[in-house]
Amino acid sequence: LDKLDTGTSSTRMRWSVRPSWLAVLLVGTTTATLTPLTKIAPTAVELDAFAATVVGVLDKLDTLGELGSGSGAGSASGSTHRDDQRDAVEPDSTTDESPGGGAAAAAAARLPRRVVHVVGASSVEAAVDWTAVCLTGATVVLLGPEAVPLTQSGAGDCVLVVPGVFSRTLVASSSDPAVAAVGIPDVFVLLNCDLYHIQWRRSLAELLLTRKPVALTTYCEFEGHALTRLLRWPEIEFAASTLEQSDSVVKHAYGTTLAGTHEAIADGTVPESRILWKFAPNPHAHDKPRECYSLTTHGVRNAYWIAFVGEEDRQDAKTDL
Repeated sequence: LDKLDTGTSSTRMRWSVRPSWLAVLLVGTTTATLTPLTKIAPTAVELDAFAATVVGVLDKLDTLGELGSGSGAGSASGSTHRDDQRDAVEPDSTTDESPGGGAAAAAAARLPRRVVHVVGASSVEAAVDWTAVCLTGATVVLLGPEAVPLTQSGAGDCVLVVPGVFSRTLVASSSDPAVAAVGIPDVFVLLNCDLYHIQWRRSLAELLLTRKPVALTTYCEFEGHALTRLLRWPEIEFAASTLEQSDSVVKHAYGTTLAGTHEAIADGTVPESRILWKFAPNPHAHDKPRECYSLTTHGVRNAYWIAFVGEEDRQDAKTDL
């Protein structure tokens, strides 16, 4: 019942990973079929939740003290709490109050410049109005083999698009000066991503090796449990044989050129993870989570979230799952 996943939010076939035998028998005796959620275009309300979730990620990481002062142009030294900055981005009553202009845009330009890499982006993320994220003072970089130019212009120049399978060198090696200049990301965000699947294994290793916060949203509850179990055993899950298996799946889907962008990863070098917040319902989702162990109902986009980071010192790492 699972179609091969290609590692982007636009192509995942979300039926049910663990259907009961009864459900399988019922499928064989009924003519009704459930259209995969990824084949259904998101509504405007759902798309708004993508941007709201990223803003929520930045706020929560700031509260936890897991974000620095920003890595791009205009960064200030020292840590700055976003709660103290909200008044600065409220439009003045005498100026243009439109989301992309006036005092709000000018205030955003003065905030520490954060860089957010949205990994596994597709046409869905291209349809999101990222203005709310831009007004926090962030630059958004949409990364993925199916990343496409924005289909709406609300966010302006704060959103960049980089096609390709994620690697630590993908952005730095870009031939586009604007992309190469954004610097090291402050946080990685993966929206509705099945990061626990084998085709993501090398990319997950690369994410942990950056030792930057990684925030993930999923449709279903079981996906979080699958990921947290995987993170417990880096020696096994990121062994050379496992990474080779991951490469094989990616190469089959995208070809050797894109799959070859990854750096070599030596055995035993992928760090253990530290959970920044445990897997839980995402308060910024457009709807409450739904039961996913069914062939007759869909999950909810961005229903759950979790965040983690690769530990600095693997020997002393402690993973609280």
